[in-house]
Amino acid sequence: MRGLIDRVTLPQAGRTRVWYATRYGAQVASEWPELRRRRPLQGAHDRTAVRLGVGHWLTVTETALAFLQAA
Repeated sequence: MRGLIDRVTLPQAGRTRVWYATRYGAQVASEWPELRRRRPLQGAHDRTAVRLGVGHWLTVTETALAFLQAA
């Protein structure tokens, strides 16, 4: 994908693959009008940080979706 995204494999989750934006990908996306005022997550471009943080990010996303469905 031209260096815009990369992936890590989570051995503890049945070898689930998690895709994330690289630094370059986040830089390109930050130029989109919808994302101009947003800052990328700290460390979200580092393979180790992604591997360690993905559980938290998925839990937060699932919680937000549950609130949206209940609203």
